[in-house]
Amino acid sequence: GVPSISINDREAIINLGAPFNPTIDAAVGTVNISGMIINDGVLKVISSGILDLDGDMTLGDGTGGALVMDNSSTLQVEGSWTTSTNAIFDSGDGTVTFDAPSCSNVSISPGNQSFHSLTFTSAVAAGEFNIVSASLDLSGDLTINNSATVIPSTSGYNYTIAGDITATGGSID
Repeated sequence: GVPSISINDREAIINLGAPFNPTIDAAVGTVNISGMIINDGVLKVISSGILDLDGDMTLGDGTGGALVMDNSSTLQVEGSWTTSTNAIFDSGDGTVTFDAPSCSNVSISPGNQSFHSLTFTSAVAAGEFNIVSASLDLSGDLTINNSATVIPSTSGYNYTIAGDITATGGSID
């Protein structure tokens, strides 16, 4: 199971070492929690597993930390994303969806890690997603939906997107 967790109302905190290296898979189904902090441990989201965070994702709050996704896994984040310098994010062929509530301003700091596929969507009214990095690297697709606006933090940004770009009611500012 996921350590230090109370479903839907608390953050899950993953520390270093066994038994603090949980796996979320299709057998578990969707795990919905208020936020995630991976200090130095490892979280795996595999085999169609879905992790739905109603808050922030902090990867590498200690000296490391790792999040590993596989080909069919999904991570849904309703808050901000912060990746420390020593953290590892292996997106596999999984999808990270930032699904901010309406009129939200979400900060995304990927560090030096890349994503496979990213989706930005806003519930009803315009949501802003601020990329706090001069670069963003995607090995898959970028999708922007429902009045979501992706805002680079710098004018000299470099986004590398290997797949398709789809904007349905959203934009890159």
